[in-house]
Amino acid sequence: MWALSDFGVRCVIAPSFGDIFASNARKNGLLLIRLPEALCERLRAEVELAQYAPIEVDLAAQEIRLASGEIVGFAVDTGDRRVLMEGLDDIGRTLRHEAAISRFEG
Repeated sequence: MWALSDFGVRCVIAPSFGDIFASNARKNGLLLIRLPEALCERLRAEVELAQYAPIEVDLAAQEIRLASGEIVGFAVDTGDRRVLMEGLDDIGRTLRHEAAISRFEG
């Protein structure tokens, strides 16, 4: 997981992810996009044909923009999307409820 982040990987697109990997990815701010196998293969082919041209992943719009101009939509869990867009880790997510925690403790 950290190796991906160390190399600057912010998103992984695949047909599926193991439960432990997915949980760790969420905790470490890595966006996971699940797409059908056939579409993943087509995206790989597109990247290869474009000589490894970068693709743009827009989490806010939930779109993948290919070098060819094609746009592929994707869905992400609302909670995961919010946490990623706000750059929150587990502590940050907990601190969003700081007022309620203080009321409970008081």
